[in-house]
Amino acid sequence: GKERLCLAQISNTLLKDYSYNEIHNRRVALGITCVQCTPVQLEILRRAGAMPISSRRCGMITKREAERLCKSFLGDNSPPKLPENYVFEVLHECAWGCKGSFMPSRYNSSRAKCIKCSHCVLFFSPNKFIFHSHRLPLSKYV
Repeated sequence: GKERLCLAQISNTLLKDYSYNEIHNRRVALGITCVQCTPVQLEILRRAGAMPISSRRCGMITKREAERLCKSFLGDNSPPKLPENYVFEVLHECAWGCKGSFMPSRYNSSRAKCIKCSHCVLFFSPNKFIFHSHRLPLSKYV
């Protein structure tokens, strides 16, 4: 059969910083099934020190499933990096409104000046930008 690993041992070593419920919920969400070991396997695990002598059962998952589970907690789960020059257009309709370009690469706090006004080309934080506007000829107050 497939090589299987003791889920309790993985939980107590590699995933020791996570609660039983966190590990269980992630395992279920990943569709990883846990099968009970045989009495012979349990005895081997006890003698190897992987399970306490008092243990009456032990859940086992395949090595591949163990890798998936551990990677979901310990792996690089950072979002994909955007290109340095990535921007997208933003606008607001407060007062006379304003359009600008949001630059994620400049955003490192809520006060970061990461929106460039399309009209005056100055940079503003998101909170300041929504109060920034230019009255253009023939524009009406909204």
